[in-house]
Amino acid sequence: EWLHTYKDNGRRFCRPSSKERKERKMMIAENFNDFVDKVSEAERSALNSPAGQELTQKLLEMKLAQNPHMTPEEWAQTKSEFMTFMFTVFVKEVPEAMQELGHHVYNELRKEN
Repeated sequence: EWLHTYKDNGRRFCRPSSKERKERKMMIAENFNDFVDKVSEAERSALNSPAGQELTQKLLEMKLAQNPHMTPEEWAQTKSEFMTFMFTVFVKEVPEAMQELGHHVYNELRKEN
């Protein structure tokens, strides 16, 4: 149902009602944990692609240049920090993701334990 009609330079166009906009809004997940899981899975999939593997290799080379004696544990920590960085960049660069994350955080904070 289109509730609003506007005129723009003689042309008519319609805007959906707020109810319709809300219904059409796509969400990544239904809750905070699912949001984190789905975004993290997308990151892992991207890093397992050929371009992601190349990026990971460059990161490894850079870290080995800084610390030639890097342990497997340090490399695991580096990868974990990189995943956190990618998550942060995604949420920062995609306003809808930031809004959804804020929504999930708000709901988590309002939960009664």
